[in-house]
Amino acid sequence: MRKSLIFSGLVLIGLVLSVSILSLSSSSGYASLPNPLQLLYPGLTPLPAQSPIPNPFATMTAVGRPQTKAEGGSAISPPVTEARVRDYIATHLSTGGIMALNTTVESVQFITIKQLKVLLNNDPFLDQFPLDEKVVYVTLIGDFSVPDAPTDTVMHSAYRVFSARTGNELMGGLIR
Repeated sequence: MRKSLIFSGLVLIGLVLSVSILSLSSSSGYASLPNPLQLLYPGLTPLPAQSPIPNPFATMTAVGRPQTKAEGGSAISPPVTEARVRDYIATHLSTGGIMALNTTVESVQFITIKQLKVLLNNDPFLDQFPLDEKVVYVTLIGDFSVPDAPTDTVMHSAYRVFSARTGNELMGGLIR
């Protein structure tokens, strides 16, 4: 008797849930039901079903680099000064997939692409710029990591490079 009462209760709960779901849905079916994550986070935009999962290694090898043009991403309004660079970094700690904590600007250097190529071991990304182009090379100390990377490695030095002419952020990365 007790087992049949429990079974009847479960059947009744199932029917109530089914009727509730059907009453919420429109004639087009379940597609009109709200996404539970969107109810919890109203501003959330779901990813398309075909979106590939980002490769953390791709983020690590191309940190902060523009994908299509050499101008980089908008960052600091000209004129670019050391104070503006420091202010920008204080409010934009993380960049290009690198998470930054306890960050301090170690140095801000106004140098040419030619000098930067020496510092960055002739990074081929820099070949698209004239050698006399002025840039701002910023070194940072703190705790830097790449979320979702296969290892939980934390580095303690990083760099960011801005155009001294436009203020755009050109690149950045971790320093070993």
